[in-house]
Amino acid sequence: MAPIRLSNFAASTAGAVGKLLGTNDSRSSPDFLVAANESRVGTVCWVGDVIISKNAIYIFQEKELRSDNPLGVFIELLADLLFKRTTLRGGAYDDIPQDVRNHPAWPKRKSVSCPVLVVPQNTRAVMHHVKGTLSVRSVHGQTEFAIPHGRFGGDRIKAFLQANGWPMIWDGEQFNSTSPGEPLVAPPLRKPYVSYSMIAGGFFLAIAPMLFYVLPPIDRDLSSTLSLTGLIGGLLLLMIGWIGSLRGV
Repeated sequence: MAPIRLSNFAASTAGAVGKLLGTNDSRSSPDFLVAANESRVGTVCWVGDVIISKNAIYIFQEKELRSDNPLGVFIELLADLLFKRTTLRGGAYDDIPQDVRNHPAWPKRKSVSCPVLVVPQNTRAVMHHVKGTLSVRSVHGQTEFAIPHGRFGGDRIKAFLQANGWPMIWDGEQFNSTSPGEPLVAPPLRKPYVSYSMIAGGFFLAIAPMLFYVLPPIDRDLSSTLSLTGLIGGLLLLMIGWIGSLRGV
């Protein structure tokens, strides 16, 4: 068995904690903010940097964010059957303007082969953040996208967007209106009613077997079967609903 290198363990642990908390990326600068290392475009979650500049948002789509353990793969396959897949693929990395790629502060030092979705600021996309959530969302064309920011990473994204003229509605407060004197209009963002309903239904289905302890006695074998079925079905429904909430459905 190969020895565990403490340096590798510390690095992976720091990476996981940084992702959860939304701590700052050392590659960020006043010109470019590395806002996240994953995103959601439509109903597909992507692994890859999200870089925000004064003029555009660059969403790198290296690969789909999927589970790598057998149970997670099974749950995601069920979610694939239930939820419609929608996304928007980006163009080639070399399509990014050369003056951006050659900028001294550009976070990417090497060319990449993955698609890059570019959201220009001149599309007047209004960035929207709802209090208590852990992502900022907007719409590009007809497709919703989301940038997660972790538990404590929202303030740095807000500050960068505000300082660089991005129109946004953050926790109900409006910044950088496109037309002075006129309020910003929130983008048509999808509300995750389906996934939240599935989570609630799964929770109640999982705890429903507890009713057998307060109802009049019934056949023991039948009650055991119903209890096990309710528990397994409830947990499956809850996990599928959680996957759906990550996909924004």
